[in-house]
Amino acid sequence: METKNLVQVQPDLLPLKTFEEKFSVALTGTKLPKADYEDIKETLRLIMLKIGLRAVNIPVDEDKTVLIHYIVTGYSNHTLDEVRLAFDLALSGKLFIEVNCFENFSCLYFSGIMNAYRVWASKAYSFVKNKRKQLPP
Repeated sequence: METKNLVQVQPDLLPLKTFEEKFSVALTGTKLPKADYEDIKETLRLIMLKIGLRAVNIPVDEDKTVLIHYIVTGYSNHTLDEVRLAFDLALSGKLFIEVNCFENFSCLYFSGIMNAYRVWASKAYSFVKNKRKQLPP
């Protein structure tokens, strides 16, 4: 009889099933003004890779500094996890917005995704809130 080494998956490593569940978790993350600058840069790099922005068009130096300042001040009530979720939702076609940045990842482009995310989030928040009320104490 042959035995196989089975690795038990940690419960916290299991993928969440819905965007609403991901949203609920994302709300508990670190707000943008308190996030580490390097974590913000890494999140932006990940987003830019996901949307297919070519390396030659990735904002550098002064452009990146302006972009990060704009994000932190204009979206200070959001978390890094929400920013990642917003772009995942956009890429999945769940937000009503054009995802193609036309090789120009700008403050305007970021705002468009995040504002569409806010519309989605207001509905998701109501859904999550109602779902919690239905759970037994």
